Amino acid sequence: MKRIFVIAVAVFVFSPVHVRAAGLGGCEDFAWPLATELAWMNATDPIDVNSGAEIPSAPEKAIALALEPEADAKLMARASGKPKSVPERPFAGAVTIASIGKPGIYQVTLSSSGWIDVIQDGKVLDAVTHTGKSDCPSIRKSIRFDLKADPVMLQVTSVPANNVKIAIKAAD
Repeated sequence: MKRIFVIAVAVFVFSPVHVRAAGLGGCEDFAWPLATELAWMNATDPIDVNSGAEIPSAPEKAIALALEPEADAKLMARASGKPKSVPERPFAGAVTIASIGKPGIYQVTLSSSGWIDVIQDGKVLDAVTHTGKSDCPSIRKSIRFDLKADPVMLQVTSVPANNVKIAIKAAD
């Protein structure tokens, strides 16, 4: 009986199914590489801004956005959707980037759950694609948008805390 148990454990530990499952956790296996964003989210020097602020360009680091209770937040547009679970006391806010630089596909990455809308020329943009994981403590989701060089507003809603980190960079 002891021998059967040892064999069963060995088969489980060394099976391909177990190896594949072990690789899915944490901050790996998003639909696209997020190593840069992960480093920015974990760095100790984000750009600290309050909701409603404008920054001149997309920074090469995370934006730490201070949020307001969602009922009090002054938002440009109504949220285009809701996350799967909405907190009892949600927070919201927005930051404007005056110049995105070159037009193209950009990925906007959030550190926690919440909904993000990207607004350009007064219109909420449709996402090109998205990826997310609930078991990465530094990144919850990343969404890709096709942006013009015009100013862009990043608006978050349904966030469970009064702050969130956001990263924006051109897609690789």
